[in-house]
Amino acid sequence: MRIIALATILALAACDSAPAPDDIVDPARAETVPRIVDAEAAVAGVHVPTVDPARMNADEVEQALGDEHLCVFRYTSEGAPVFATAFEPDGTPIRGVVKLGGDLVLLAAARGDTGAAYSLEAGPIRADIMPLADDDRRATATFAIGEALHAGYGGYHDCVE
Repeated sequence: MRIIALATILALAACDSAPAPDDIVDPARAETVPRIVDAEAAVAGVHVPTVDPARMNADEVEQALGDEHLCVFRYTSEGAPVFATAFEPDGTPIRGVVKLGGDLVLLAAARGDTGAAYSLEAGPIRADIMPLADDDRRATATFAIGEALHAGYGGYHDCVE
């Protein structure tokens, strides 16, 4: 019995001397809010041949586009958006956003050759979003920065009200 009592006392004493949880010793820091920059400034800050559009969170999309009717292009079916576009109620694209080198770049939008396709561009940056006719969610996106970068991506296109 003495051993159990001694073990209990030692265990209780150890509780008082336990180190503080990691989130108190080294609190989590919020990520910095990205700036909205023009296309030329965004391109100047990245190594163009290796850049891919970065994933954006909901706050970043709302900061850039507000709470308009939005459509997004994602690399994966449940991933964060890499292109977001605001639309008029009649389906006319208004403007878009992409994140490059940690900065948000606002893009002008225009309807594409087909009813569902549209383009986003600013300065040397251009993206063409093309939902696939045979699938409600799948789409392709081409992304270009001047003559230095041309890339294509398969992904998913979703619109939300």
